[in-house]
Amino acid sequence: MEEEEFEERPSDRPEPIYLRPLVDIANAWSTGERPSDADIAVLAPLTTAIHLKDRDLSAGRTVPLGDGDVPWPAELKRLLAGVETDEVLASIETHCPQDGRNATARSIAGLRRIAAEIGVEVV
Repeated sequence: MEEEEFEERPSDRPEPIYLRPLVDIANAWSTGERPSDADIAVLAPLTTAIHLKDRDLSAGRTVPLGDGDVPWPAELKRLLAGVETDEVLASIETHCPQDGRNATARSIAGLRRIAAEIGVEVV
């Protein structure tokens, strides 16, 4: 097998390029591995984006944000307290194929409700 040849990076491109974690707290909750304060302390300063969804843990399924068992106000406050950027991209993952449109609308409403509760702005 031949080695691939890569183009050299243009000299005017700033160094270095960083990969940052995409935090998915609900996935941790769904596996029973709730993020510890130490986990959050490591991830928060690197966080620029987060996946938001919620889980009905007893049923083992995804539900609209704010309708499940993940304590989102507490988790977001904990994470955002250590974030070093002014904005965090929030990607809502609905994963409710039986009623995607309604679940998405409920998730957006849930995000707005949670944001208001913890004093952050949704833009």
